[in-house]
Amino acid sequence: MQGEAELVKEFFYLSERDNTDAIFLTYDKAIENAIFFPDSTWSEGRNKLLEAAKDKGEYLYYIFCDDDIEFKYGSWDEFERQLLIHRPAIGCPVFPKTRKTRIRFLETQPFLINDEQLMAFHIHVIKDGLVIPYIEELDKVMFWCSSYIQETLIQNFYGSKSLQFNNIEILNKEHDRYDLSNRSVFKEISEDWLNKEFVSKFIPVVNQKKHKLKIRLKLLILTIIYFINRKLGPVNHRINKNKLLGTLNHDSKLLKQYNDIN
Repeated sequence: MQGEAELVKEFFYLSERDNTDAIFLTYDKAIENAIFFPDSTWSEGRNKLLEAAKDKGEYLYYIFCDDDIEFKYGSWDEFERQLLIHRPAIGCPVFPKTRKTRIRFLETQPFLINDEQLMAFHIHVIKDGLVIPYIEELDKVMFWCSSYIQETLIQNFYGSKSLQFNNIEILNKEHDRYDLSNRSVFKEISEDWLNKEFVSKFIPVVNQKKHKLKIRLKLLILTIIYFINRKLGPVNHRINKNKLLGTLNHDSKLLKQYNDIN
């Protein structure tokens, strides 16, 4: 959990949950029982929490959360229950921006877009080191850049292995506390960065405002693939290195990050 000190305090109860360790980080002021990372960006805070979690040990899931979420439907118990039942590479609830791509008769489905407010990463994804740590170098442009890059990487490497839990929805309580002045160019700059990483054109994050029928059809197909793969054998979300070498340029920063971690 990361965010403003007064909001982070409201989540200290998470430390009392069974089979869970909770780590907190603040950027505005120091408080007891939290890492203080003054004036850090959103991406830097997430990466610092990842380092702290790795130092504590190995976990099945690493759940990252902002300080301003609120459950509209579901709960922490239900979120953890769904993770343990389905064992996705990445799990997340429904967010306001993903409601339009939810297939209502499905309890779970893969996703083509996501929000970073609450996300769970399987240990195999953590060990791959591709979608997290976050890319910090574009933070100077806008904090959405690292999020957009991560969303795109998820679709390229874990799209059919990740799930949205349709019976869990969260709301974002805080708005307008970030600088959004570069919102018109963040996607273009992020895609320029990604174009330098991939051998051929990457799969971009879907534009959910277009082709709703095609989107739902694709999500249905991905859902079927996900559950067929689960039936065929034990969960393994590690990336095949040969596929990775054929996907990323030889001088890719992502490839170097992967090799350094592995």
